[in-house]
Amino acid sequence: MNAPRIWIEKLVQRAKRDPGYHVDAGIDARSVISVLGRRGSMFLRGSLQKWTWRHAGKMIFIGKGTRIFHGHQLSVGNGFVLDDYATIDALSVEGVTVGDNVTIDRYATLRVSGNMRELGKGIRIGNDTGIGAYCYIGAAGGIEIGNNVQFGQRINLHAENHLFDDPDKPIREQGTTRLGIRIEDDCWIGSCSVILDGVTIGKGAVIAAGSVVTKDIAPFAVVAGVPAKVLRQRGQPQKDTLVPDNT
Repeated sequence: MNAPRIWIEKLVQRAKRDPGYHVDAGIDARSVISVLGRRGSMFLRGSLQKWTWRHAGKMIFIGKGTRIFHGHQLSVGNGFVLDDYATIDALSVEGVTVGDNVTIDRYATLRVSGNMRELGKGIRIGNDTGIGAYCYIGAAGGIEIGNNVQFGQRINLHAENHLFDDPDKPIREQGTTRLGIRIEDDCWIGSCSVILDGVTIGKGAVIAAGSVVTKDIAPFAVVAGVPAKVLRQRGQPQKDTLVPDNT
C-alpha cells in the first residue's frame, strides 16, 4: 500500500472509529492526495463552525456552500459529514440530533419548521446512516431514522399532511395533521422514493426505487410500487417476482 493511501485509511478509521476500514487497493496516489485535500478543507470548515452548535463530536466535515440555520438546536456526533450545498434548518421543538458517522450528501435538505406560527417537532438520526444527494426531509411531525439506514438520491419524507375537505376555504387555511415518520434500523430506501406522514418502516425493510410509501411496512419486507406493496420478505425465495433496482 502506498503512503498517501495509508494516511487516508488511518484518517477514515479514526473518524469512523473502525480499525477494520480499508481503502480500495485500486485507488492511485494522486486520487488519495486529492481526497485528502478536499477532506482537509471540509475539516477546517467544520472546526470553525461547530462551536456555534448545541453539540458537536470530533472530526466534523463541512462542504462548501452549506447552510445551517438555528445551529444552537443542532447536535451531531463524531465523523459527521455535511457535503456541498446541503442545508439543515434545525428550528423546532426538539431540534435536530444526529449520531456518529452520519453523512448528509450534497444538496440534501433537512427542515423541521416551515414557519414560526407552529414549530415542528424535530429530527433524530442514528449512527452510521447515510442521506443521499438531493434528499428532502420535512419533519414538522417529527422524524426518527435509526442506525445503519441507507438512503438513495432524491428521496422525500413528508411528516405532515394538509387538510382540504372544505372546498369553500383555501387549503392553506384548513390546518394540518402531524403523525410523524419512523424508519427503524438497517433499512434501504431506494432513489426517488416518497415516504408520507404516519408511516413506520420496520427494521431491515427494503424500499424499491420510485416507491410511494403510504402505510406501515413490516420488518424485513421488500416493497415496491405506487402505492408501495409487499413483494416478499427478505430471506424468502424471489420466485418469479422481479424486484426493481434500488440504486
